[in-house]
Amino acid sequence: MNSMQKKNWRRAGACSASIAILLLLIMYAAKWGLAGLLAFGGVEGIRSWIHTDIQFPADWQTSKNYLLRANQLQPHHPDYLYQLGRVFQFRQLNEPVQLNTTDLVMARKYYRESILERPTWPLAWAHLALVKSRLNEIDSEFSLAIEQATTFGPWEPGVQIALSQASFLHWQQLNMADRTQIISNSVRAITSPVRRQFSRMATLLIKYRKLILVCPHLPRQQKYIALCRKATGGSARQ
Repeated sequence: MNSMQKKNWRRAGACSASIAILLLLIMYAAKWGLAGLLAFGGVEGIRSWIHTDIQFPADWQTSKNYLLRANQLQPHHPDYLYQLGRVFQFRQLNEPVQLNTTDLVMARKYYRESILERPTWPLAWAHLALVKSRLNEIDSEFSLAIEQATTFGPWEPGVQIALSQASFLHWQQLNMADRTQIISNSVRAITSPVRRQFSRMATLLIKYRKLILVCPHLPRQQKYIALCRKATGGSARQ
């Protein structure tokens, strides 16, 4: 074999290697793209349920399957794991008489896995706390979830609502540090400039009779004075 033939063989080998790498990259890109499309379908299903009164939508299984398939194509993706947690948590959002603990355990599993992949995501921590609250698991992990969620997302509206709801359900079981964090969290929520956050937190505080916890910490503005009258039997600080 002369030198020209050797050069041609080397060029052919290099070209084949480049093609193989390119095909591999295309394959991975297609895989990631398909995973993203599947996850999008699952997330859109969740968003539509949240804005309706349907407790068990017929397409729940479809959304779950989309996200499971996305997770298979791209394992360890924190967003897909988090959304899987939301899918399983969703069926228990309206507090049915008989809790489906299987759904809650699955939600807890996926939130934990999402946190392992992205430890600084406050919504995953907050929803882990909410799920554990529904499972009556008020333990060190519950306290850690409160701490991490308030550290990484103190002004995140979803974090504020989830943490307060999780904690109001078991207020007597909370330690003093957790109570202090939740009072601060609730004050941030009810004074938040985010649209509808005031009404959402006020509804929770009235439902769980916890207005008395936050009223001493609220600004002296008419809307807060009017709200706090509900906690004091018609009188509030002026």
